[in-house]
Amino acid sequence: MKLFLLVFLAFPIFSRPVVLEESFQSLTIGKYLEYYEDKEGKLSIEDVTSPEFQTKFQKSKQHKPGFGITASAYWVKFAISSRLRKKKQLILEHSYPLVDEVDFYYQDLEQNWQKKLSGDTRSFAERDLKDRNFLFEIGKEPETISVYYLKIRTIGTLQVPLRLYTKNKFIESLQDEGIILGIYYGIMSVMFIYNLLLFLSLKDSLYLYYCFYLLCSIFTFLFLNGIGFQYIWTDFPWFNNRFVFFQIAMAIISTTIFSVKFLDLKSYFPRFKTMLIVSCVLIFILGVLSFFDYFYSKIVSIMLPSVILNNMVLFLISVLVAMKGYKPARFYIVAFFTLLIGTILLALSALSFLPSNFFTENTVQIGSALESILLSLAVADKIIFMRREREDTKSRLIESQAEAIENQKILVRSYARFIPFELLRFLGKDSITEVHLGDSVEKDMTVLFSDIRSFTSISEGMTAEESFAFINSYLEMIAPSIRKYNGYIDKFLGDGIMALFPGEPQDAIDAAIEMLENLHLLNLKRLQKSRKRISVGIGIHTGKQVVGVIGEKERLEGTVISDAVNTAARLEGLTKAYGAALVVSEETLNGIENSQKYKIRYLDTVKVKGKNQSVRILEVLEGMSERIIHVKSKTKAEFSKGIQYYQEKRFDLAEKSFREVLRVDPKDKAAELYHNRCAFYAKHGVEQGWSGIEDLDFK
Repeated sequence: MKLFLLVFLAFPIFSRPVVLEESFQSLTIGKYLEYYEDKEGKLSIEDVTSPEFQTKFQKSKQHKPGFGITASAYWVKFAISSRLRKKKQLILEHSYPLVDEVDFYYQDLEQNWQKKLSGDTRSFAERDLKDRNFLFEIGKEPETISVYYLKIRTIGTLQVPLRLYTKNKFIESLQDEGIILGIYYGIMSVMFIYNLLLFLSLKDSLYLYYCFYLLCSIFTFLFLNGIGFQYIWTDFPWFNNRFVFFQIAMAIISTTIFSVKFLDLKSYFPRFKTMLIVSCVLIFILGVLSFFDYFYSKIVSIMLPSVILNNMVLFLISVLVAMKGYKPARFYIVAFFTLLIGTILLALSALSFLPSNFFTENTVQIGSALESILLSLAVADKIIFMRREREDTKSRLIESQAEAIENQKILVRSYARFIPFELLRFLGKDSITEVHLGDSVEKDMTVLFSDIRSFTSISEGMTAEESFAFINSYLEMIAPSIRKYNGYIDKFLGDGIMALFPGEPQDAIDAAIEMLENLHLLNLKRLQKSRKRISVGIGIHTGKQVVGVIGEKERLEGTVISDAVNTAARLEGLTKAYGAALVVSEETLNGIENSQKYKIRYLDTVKVKGKNQSVRILEVLEGMSERIIHVKSKTKAEFSKGIQYYQEKRFDLAEKSFREVLRVDPKDKAAELYHNRCAFYAKHGVEQGWSGIEDLDFK
């Protein structure tokens, strides 16, 4: 406590430090910040940390502060007060990837200021943690208070959305973020491929213009949300920083060219067509000039209003064309209205007229995704309209309608691939078009979670394209095993999967064993090519599931919601702790009539994160190498005896048993885990009422 007071008094007093309790998970710290505008950008950390300088800082009143368009540097400081009982690793996230320079200052053990560098003008390799946003790792000691500084500088709109996470909570947020980005890029990619195929089939240039527009939109968002810098042009910070405005210019140009073609301005408003072509030339010149230092800062303040103005002009022109009786313009109006609203909200947020939050940060992507779908329908509608105009006979009209219906069937089938057929069967639906928000059914099922271990280290030597190819080849290998044993994949989770088995629980175990056997064959091929082995963890649990449709009227998704799903996911995480490839719950084995046919080893009784009730977990040995099966079978009796001693609190005897297991099999991670527990409890004792059930926080 004395150390805490000494450290506390060594820093300026903060009216609202971030207080870390044991229950802390994450927090947006905007209102805990104090900031100072350094217009010249010449102040040093020694300058801003001097006692006389502290009164110059202003308190932030926003959850995610924004400073509009500026070329100034901003110093931001905050304090963290720890009430933790042990050291915890935290992650500070700056979630606005379009910032030139982000310098993070902290004090080492000798109270000397150290800094970590980030920003989109610096090499991606310099970042403390490799992510599209700017991340900094903070080690927080118990019962201390620390002050941290950030120097942030950019030419353009400056926002400071800072959030503090525990490591586990940050991983959860990455998963949610990955789903959102995956949905957006998935929709845009499907629309691009779908319309490209239609162009190749129908030879109509309108589809080609639309594909060009989609491609420019995809690349624009790769720049704006930092995905491109993280995975594609990682080693080219200058390109990432400067090419963004040229890419925005290309997005405006592609939108305008497509609109001129789609709205047939040559026939309806030829003067508007000329005006828009001239504006495209000017926008292109601005995009080229953005590569030069002299013009860069000036173009920053021009480009965003240009995007809004261009979209408003196109929207108004489409209304005028619709008033002329041009029916295809109806879809166009609705589509562009979603994008226009999204663009305006993003601009108001960037200029600090609206608060920065999840909705305002993602509104353009949401609008863009909806627009791409609606414009795809608009293009199809225009083609139908044009063909109907050219058809003079009833037979040609019927033929055109049949073709339009077939195109719609192709679209429905394309979307159907994203929703498992089994979901439709459970809901009693014959077609995806019959699915409605809120449809659900309760059913006993077995859940299987599988995940590649250390995938990040495996993918470090791959390009983004190679990573996608690797994941797809891996999924193509394991998916047939799931279908073979009457299961289906509910979700792809990057390098992992979630599968459901509505039949017998043993189907899930048999599928998992075959997956491991196939993985063994794959590893033999990889070793021949001097590539790293792939290891996976599989967790299986059985229970009641609610299968249904969630979302909102414009965006639906089939999913499964239940406590059993969370338990299965936690069991997959426990495979790392116990060194097992396949961990199943006792509930799953109880549902198997002849569970003795499997080689099974009881592991533990635990309370996993998110559950109050304990779960008995067991390791299935089949699917592993013959050596592992043999040695674990050989030590099973001694291992079981050690667990019995452990549960009877006879830790000295238990430690002896597990030491014997480790003598035979030094790689038995479960035995090592118990051995360490026994040594600890033998020395420190156990709490009153100790039952041998471990509370585990693995994910």
